[in-house]
Amino acid sequence: MSHHKLSYEAVLFDLDGTLLDTLADLGESVNRVLESLGFSGHSIDSYRFRVGNGVRKLVERSLPPDRQEVFEQALTMQKEHYRRFCTVHTRPYPGVIEILKSLKASGLKLAVLSNKPHDLTCYLVDYYFGDQGFDLVCGHQDGRALKPDPGSALGIAAALGVRPDRMVFVGDSAMDMETALAAEMVPIGVLWGFRPKNELIKGGAARLAANCEDLLKCILST
Repeated sequence: MSHHKLSYEAVLFDLDGTLLDTLADLGESVNRVLESLGFSGHSIDSYRFRVGNGVRKLVERSLPPDRQEVFEQALTMQKEHYRRFCTVHTRPYPGVIEILKSLKASGLKLAVLSNKPHDLTCYLVDYYFGDQGFDLVCGHQDGRALKPDPGSALGIAAALGVRPDRMVFVGDSAMDMETALAAEMVPIGVLWGFRPKNELIKGGAARLAANCEDLLKCILST
């Protein structure tokens, strides 16, 4: 345990755009599907505004608006492709592994909440951070509301035995900040992710972190 009293007891992280740079693998999986259905793909960079609200929204936003009749087929194809190739380009952001070690060493509980399907969320966290000691990892499960609904975040707080106002929620989108506020957690926005700074500010970020060193200060400074 650290020598000073921590301001918080737990840190809840978003996954895509916060811990892992998954953009290229996500974008490529959708582009392969679009091309095989006879449509044009999109630039990888443009996917930063298509991801985040779950896989159904990702596919819907990527298909031509007038060709949504192939949606279910495209969704199935994307899920199959992404499962097979989700670790090709994906990497932890610089400093993430070190910050997780520091937070853990400070006595904080760590958890992940993603709108990715639950099995894939668990797989990716285990693949890249297996020994980093997350206390709880939660992806989207059928019948559960996606972020920004606070239900899953509050469920994690309860499971960890931590009051929501003693938890930090770290993410890279307005949706993450809105989830944090709805759950009465402290919203911290990271600037290295998929969405721009002004979106995080509009979403209600209490603090902004430009890099992992910054983030560590935001969380550990009393």
